[in-house]
Amino acid sequence: MKACPEKAIVQSDANGVLIVDERKCKGCDWCIQACQYGGLALHPDKILAIACDLCDGEPKCVEFCPEEALELSDDSDAERKWKAALEKLPSEIEKLANMAKKKEWSQILAEAEERAKKTSQKLEAINKRQRFSKKN
Repeated sequence: MKACPEKAIVQSDANGVLIVDERKCKGCDWCIQACQYGGLALHPDKILAIACDLCDGEPKCVEFCPEEALELSDDSDAERKWKAALEKLPSEIEKLANMAKKKEWSQILAEAEERAKKTSQKLEAINKRQRFSKKN
């Protein structure tokens, strides 16, 4: 909100989500650059910012993430998890680089195959749920 030169972003008192006033927003993207959580983006068709509205408390990104890598957290928990992930990043990069240098493709491919399998299972479960809800 502070990064917006047009004062086009306010926070809802009811649920804390950010609301972008489309009449004021000029699409400069300063808010997007300033948001450490990635909750703002440029609208794909209009020149303005859009903010995550948490899908009325049931964030669909969390529900449908095929890697199950997303969760809704409060600020203090999110900050702790972000720092922990950043601390792990150098060792993970080094691990992958060493595997690539040693041409240990089987392990890399096995991990990718496992992720693809999980993704397929998640998408299948989502499709079943959607078909079920359409019938009822």
